[in-house]
Amino acid sequence: MGITDDFGATLAQLNYSGMLLANSVLEQDEDSYEDDQSNNNQDNRRKASNIEFRPFNEWKQAKTWTYSFKNGESVECLAMGSGWCCCLTNFGYIRVFTHGGIQKQILCQGAAVVSMAGYENLLAVVYHSGPSVYGQQAMRVKTINMSHRDYTILSDVDFPVSR
Repeated sequence: MGITDDFGATLAQLNYSGMLLANSVLEQDEDSYEDDQSNNNQDNRRKASNIEFRPFNEWKQAKTWTYSFKNGESVECLAMGSGWCCCLTNFGYIRVFTHGGIQKQILCQGAAVVSMAGYENLLAVVYHSGPSVYGQQAMRVKTINMSHRDYTILSDVDFPVSR
């Protein structure tokens, strides 16, 4: 899902336990005369990227929570599973959170990510494995077990995509 407004792209992810919302950073270009009027205030030029989780079942212990990113880090992709949710940032980090809002882990993804999907305890990450050859994209999909503390990679295989 992607809606663009004054705050950049808006992302959303749903499953049976709740809704995860995010916005990306939008940096505005200013002319020199506008820069003089703002007295070099970075807050006027850059909006912070945030994620927000809203649980569907209010009888449980989970409450609505938000997380703000610093230093220009921006959310690019979201995924949710059973008891966990994660976001990919423009720095190449996959930040894993509990549904209670606790950041459990930061995973580093070295290649450019195309998409992520979550189901129960599995996270699938589709990423570029190299440059395109004869107009065909070279992609791989990595499946990660999110229920173990070491986040074991179950498979990392080629992801064929036709033209």
